[in-house]
Amino acid sequence: MLLKNRIQMMIGNIYMYRGNNHKVITTRIMDDKILISTDKDLISLDEDEAERIIMEEFLPVSNGKAIDHNLVVYEQVKKLDLAAVLMDNIEKIKADPGYVRQAAAINSTVKTLLYAVNTELMVKKLR
Repeated sequence: MLLKNRIQMMIGNIYMYRGNNHKVITTRIMDDKILISTDKDLISLDEDEAERIIMEEFLPVSNGKAIDHNLVVYEQVKKLDLAAVLMDNIEKIKADPGYVRQAAAINSTVKTLLYAVNTELMVKKLR
């Protein structure tokens, strides 16, 4: 497919580019540059590198849903009901004091997940 056709087909679609989702608003081919205007940025590509970059770095987002792939752990943890897990641990400890070791291991895992989410969020802020 010709580069001109490819970038025209990008208009109106969402692509992940450098870790962020971009909805392509318009494109323009200039003398030695390709300009891609998105809802987040104006991306300028050198003509000789544009085809490779578009093929390798502009990844289509499925179902039109913008997914932030930088926050992988956050998206997974968000699906869990960690409060319910912790409350369940408290109830089990009340019923059986021998459950403390298992609860401590679960609590340690929850802390690790929250630490990973915090790290992802800090990295996201730095970008």
